[in-house]
Amino acid sequence: MGGRFGRSHAGYVAALAGVLLVLGCARTSGPSASVATHDVLRSAVRELVSPYVESRSFSGIVLVARGDELLMHEGFGPANHATDTPATVETAFQIASLSKSFTAAAILRLRERHALSLDDPLSRFLPEFPRGD
Repeated sequence: MGGRFGRSHAGYVAALAGVLLVLGCARTSGPSASVATHDVLRSAVRELVSPYVESRSFSGIVLVARGDELLMHEGFGPANHATDTPATVETAFQIASLSKSFTAAAILRLRERHALSLDDPLSRFLPEFPRGD
């Protein structure tokens, strides 16, 4: 059974589990171990993402962090398919209406935490916002 991008869901989960397993096994102390762990992670993520980039199913930025530690931050594929300009960590992508979904999810999470009500006026958080009531 193929997934949306030609890879089965089970295959994707297995690849991700492999990355996590490698990270777990590579945890040792010392600076050289940390560099080795980061290299293994980068290699595993590149291997996971490459088929999607090659099939032009993914262009974007991958950021992997553990706590406050940045483990990987890298651009993949073209930022602009018309010019094949490569994506970098500095690329600003046009996300169209995608941010609306993230905003809605964030608002609902805040409601779950009782940090706001769906009936709150915008002026409660941004008093200077025009017509925020």
